[in-house]
Amino acid sequence: MPALAGRHATHSHRTLDIGRHALRYTWSFPPQGCPDPRQWRFCRNPPRLDGEVEENSTLFSGYVSDTDGTRINCATIDFWQNGLDGHYSTQKDILRGCFPTDHEGRYLIRCLRPTAYPIPDGPVRKILSSLDRTFLRPAHLHVEVSAPGHRSMITQLFDMEDENLGKDPVFAVREELLVKFVPMTDGKGWRTDYGFVLERSS
Repeated sequence: MPALAGRHATHSHRTLDIGRHALRYTWSFPPQGCPDPRQWRFCRNPPRLDGEVEENSTLFSGYVSDTDGTRINCATIDFWQNGLDGHYSTQKDILRGCFPTDHEGRYLIRCLRPTAYPIPDGPVRKILSSLDRTFLRPAHLHVEVSAPGHRSMITQLFDMEDENLGKDPVFAVREELLVKFVPMTDGKGWRTDYGFVLERSS
């Protein structure tokens, strides 16, 4: 079997093929067999913008409804994102919080326009490098949306202008998860919105 060129010459085509399929199926595994993601949580402190630059300040708004279009006024948005330095709240006590919807099912969160960041140096990054995959995650926001009597939703929303969308190492990007960041009318910061739809629990 011919060797791959360059720095991946020690890996056969078969090894790379198996590794890439393993990454793709690993991403689909958590909803089926892993612990409830809430068991992995640490702090739930409100997001703070300490030390972050004003031009990335963002108003993230929208609504939560059920599948028949009825707005849900008792939903909770559990929100988290990385800072401009790539760190999350498990690494730095920032940019995380829980936000309720109002009586019309609306929410409003002050956060940052997300930025792409590299997966930290370690075993995962080494595996991705050996499989000739990028270790740079495209800019995204994390949300878990829940409401009594409805199935919870955990997802990520991606900046549609990020140049890394087609190279996400964990295959999380979907067209329906792309959001547009629009400049504020005063030129200071950004705004974006998204409507979440929850299914009723059986």
